[in-house]
Amino acid sequence: MADFLRILCKTTCVTAVVLGLIGAVLFFLPKYHELKNREARCDEMQRLIDAKQQEIKRIRVRQQRLQTDPSFVEQVARQGRLIRPNEIVFVYDAEK
Repeated sequence: MADFLRILCKTTCVTAVVLGLIGAVLFFLPKYHELKNREARCDEMQRLIDAKQQEIKRIRVRQQRLQTDPSFVEQVARQGRLIRPNEIVFVYDAEK
């Protein structure tokens, strides 16, 4: 009878441990997937932030050139088809 109780106790303990492990896996698996999804979203956001910072850097360089380089200002103005007084502009349409 003592052997039976010992075997029953060991079987019950092993079953409890196995059920506990299965329960833990079932509880933490969705949390693990959620964590991985959040990490991927965080990485994507960081890439977007880096791209925006590069864009800001390019804009600041352009702004600095507009403030300090008269030839650059003229180049930008002419791209916008602005002219000086008494100038004649010839526009060629490349599509025709």
